[in-house]
Amino acid sequence: MIIHFTKGELCLIDDSFTLLHSRGGEEDSSKLIYRVLAPSASTAAPIELLDSVGAALLEAHEKADTGEDVEVSLDLSEEYLWMIREIANTNIVFGKEPVGYNLKIKIHQALRQIRRDEAIGDLKVSAEDTPYDRSKLDVFQILESDD
Repeated sequence: MIIHFTKGELCLIDDSFTLLHSRGGEEDSSKLIYRVLAPSASTAAPIELLDSVGAALLEAHEKADTGEDVEVSLDLSEEYLWMIREIANTNIVFGKEPVGYNLKIKIHQALRQIRRDEAIGDLKVSAEDTPYDRSKLDVFQILESDD
């Protein structure tokens, strides 16, 4: 799921995660967390997510230096969306931007879209059927109609 993040939102994500890394090879399933999970890092995340967030943060920083609109897109899996949801504290504000609240809304919108896509993924519409607006189709309407 592609989501657009502000520089402040990316800073919140980057500040809130710590690295979760395997200690050994494939035969060793133990994990190593690099810093204490409180107060600054509330959740451990895999290196792939941290790398993506770091690259996006660098891109946002470069855009800010050139005066461009500071918003960067990231393509995140559902698992990563749930992880970010865990660190999105709605009380966090950077400057005047309510980054925690904005992040929480973006994540929940993306998760809801994933559920909609799953529910209507197999839905077939023929040429004779009335066209529908896929973005307004609510997964709960589909589920309730099955009763």
